[in-house]
Amino acid sequence: MADKYQSMSQLYANEPQKHYQVSHRKHPNSPVLILSPHGGGIEALTSDLAREVAGDDFSLFDFAGRMSAGNFKNLHVTSRHYDCMLAKRLSTAASFSLSFHGCRGKDEEKITFLGGGDSVGREIVQRHLEQAGFNVEDAPPHLSGLGEDNIVNQNKRGKGVQLELTTSLRKSFISHSILKGLLNRSSAKNFSPLFYKYCAAIKSALFELVELELN
Repeated sequence: MADKYQSMSQLYANEPQKHYQVSHRKHPNSPVLILSPHGGGIEALTSDLAREVAGDDFSLFDFAGRMSAGNFKNLHVTSRHYDCMLAKRLSTAASFSLSFHGCRGKDEEKITFLGGGDSVGREIVQRHLEQAGFNVEDAPPHLSGLGEDNIVNQNKRGKGVQLELTTSLRKSFISHSILKGLLNRSSAKNFSPLFYKYCAAIKSALFELVELELN
């Protein structure tokens, strides 16, 4: 399905502000930026993943859909057309970027598809996730995140890591099976132990990547 808006500039110019929320934080001492460009009700739980991984350690950008319905249809702008100036400023100030996305996947497939231009970062993230017991595959072409114009690849190094989590995997991150209704009001009590295990694996991978590249 084609996006309603061809850029974030178009979205901001036409969509009521009550339909979305933008959150950000620039960490003064970290070179890492965590992004959830399709958070809230657009791609479920990606905001929560980004916030948990960023924590007090990394910078954060989160664009969260807050509509009662139709978030994806109305608020999804592909990462290659993501001309949000705030996201770009945070990206160009960072050396390492990682973005969270959601994809459907086949029924019951609990998979993370890895993309983005940072091949070393992808390898490290894959190793940490697999060691934690999660299934990881290379992203198919339409989810590859390799374009230079992808927001995750617009940091100082010109390359980042893009994660696409299947619906089934994201469902496993909440403590009961009903995903609908949690999109805009998820809280810590709803998360399963797998959610925290997944986030811890990502965080440890990022610390390793930064240490490897900066030393």
